[in-house]
Amino acid sequence: MFTSFILIARIVGRMLQDEDIDVLYYSGSMSRTEKHEAVRDFTNNKKIRVLVGLGGEDPCLSANLG
Repeated sequence: MFTSFILIARIVGRMLQDEDIDVLYYSGSMSRTEKHEAVRDFTNNKKIRVLVGLGGEDPCLSANLG
């Protein structure tokens, strides 16, 4: 899920967590290493079912997940 609104991301993330759905956040403010770790964790950890991207879609993220 991608959103430009931090508040919306937090609300949706909280709602999903309340339903026992693991969420991972990904944002432009993260370092390159943090971004790579987030993508790795999302693709390798089957418990994490939702990736919340903040600030719009990142072309690098799309390439790594696509």
